[in-house]
Amino acid sequence: VDDQRYVDFAFELVEFMDGSFHWDYGRAQYADYLGGYFKTQLELPAINSCGYTEGAAAAFAIALRSGRNIEERRLSLLLGIRFVLQLQYHPERSLFYAPDPETTSGGFRYNLSYSRVRNDYMYHAMNALAMAAMALRPEDYPPNVEFSNVPDAVAPAFEQSP
Repeated sequence: VDDQRYVDFAFELVEFMDGSFHWDYGRAQYADYLGGYFKTQLELPAINSCGYTEGAAAAFAIALRSGRNIEERRLSLLLGIRFVLQLQYHPERSLFYAPDPETTSGGFRYNLSYSRVRNDYMYHAMNALAMAAMALRPEDYPPNVEFSNVPDAVAPAFEQSP
């Protein structure tokens, strides 16, 4: 990166977002909140988290290029995509009530308890996942990475399948 001022500004912005709004494993009361971003006192973490995760993916790409804050940015991105994937409709577990499960499958709902769907939700969710897929290297994914200092309350979310 030629101009470090841009890197500094990007990290300042994303660190503010993470420090103020991100439900990381030091802040989340419930494992389902991990990776989501705070919206209002009256709502669960919601689809707005996908937009923040787009920013987390961009920040991780900058971290890789600049060699700065790589692990911090990687963890933030992994938690973000974890939450995005929780919003996705899956045939086996979340479509029993949908009038047309085939059309609904793969879409993204508003939050964990509200099934509203809009095209902008789909865009931000899919773009967050695409940006993450472009930025993450094979060694960045959880199956190859050990998480440490995970509180007992949210540890089940970090358990890896055999």
